[in-house]
Amino acid sequence: MSVHSNIVSYEIYNEVNDSTWWDGSIAQYNQVLQRGAAAVRLGNPQAQVILSGFVFPDYDWLSATCEDFGNGSTFDVAPFHAYPETWEDSTVETYLDDQYYDYYVPELERRCSGQAVWVNELGFATTKGKTEQQQSYWWARAFATFLADSKIQQLGVYQVRDVPPGQGVIGSDANYHLGITTVHRKPKLAYYTLGMLVGLLPPGEITTADGELDVHVTSGKEVEPYFHLLRRKDGHQILFVYDKGGRAAFSIGVSSQGSSAFFYSLDGTRKKFPSFDGTTLRNVQLVPGEISIIEIVP
Repeated sequence: MSVHSNIVSYEIYNEVNDSTWWDGSIAQYNQVLQRGAAAVRLGNPQAQVILSGFVFPDYDWLSATCEDFGNGSTFDVAPFHAYPETWEDSTVETYLDDQYYDYYVPELERRCSGQAVWVNELGFATTKGKTEQQQSYWWARAFATFLADSKIQQLGVYQVRDVPPGQGVIGSDANYHLGITTVHRKPKLAYYTLGMLVGLLPPGEITTADGELDVHVTSGKEVEPYFHLLRRKDGHQILFVYDKGGRAAFSIGVSSQGSSAFFYSLDGTRKKFPSFDGTTLRNVQLVPGEISIIEIVP
């Protein structure tokens, strides 16, 4: 490892809390974790040691690792995976449930070493009946939902290219269609969506400011609306607004004044938002299956 200084992190195994991938015990995994982490730190002290990416935020495995086997300071990141609406019955918005908020995060703070959380695998499959528009919409919602959680610091795209037919995969047909490009590397709509989102939310400190929003319905009817405001360190504010069931127009106020605002489509194109006076966005139109992504420039 010492000769590969370009590798900045090492994950010690993957999805150990699923017997499909790990048929050993928790005790055996913790032995692997201890030895693997020691080897990483000996070879490259600057590299991060990542706990196995759990299939979901698994409190039982995490608590056993930190409490029962004393490995609370052995790793630097506590990741999990998220494929809501492809395999799980949960949605993007309900995936972080009571186990995450009431057990997983408190365990990290109290019994481990306050490690950061990564969602180091997430994706949505364009299987039969699922469109590229739905995949892009999913990715925009996932960025907004997961990055609005202050504990989550990184998101991992799984995967870039669809798996060619006939190439072996373990699991269902969805595994062939998780890419943001086709088998032949032709970009799907989500390719451009992710490029836009990464540009709007580059590496660096992001503050969740959902509580600062002043939201009013001006026409239509809201059914299941969501509002997330992420503020970059340079003062740019990125607003995500969508309603999964209603058709309505909103007036949305922000507490930090801006000079201009821009609306982004899922294909990455942008245009100036016409009704912004520095603190209030007027006539933000929402319909099911679409999302308003607005950048407020300081």
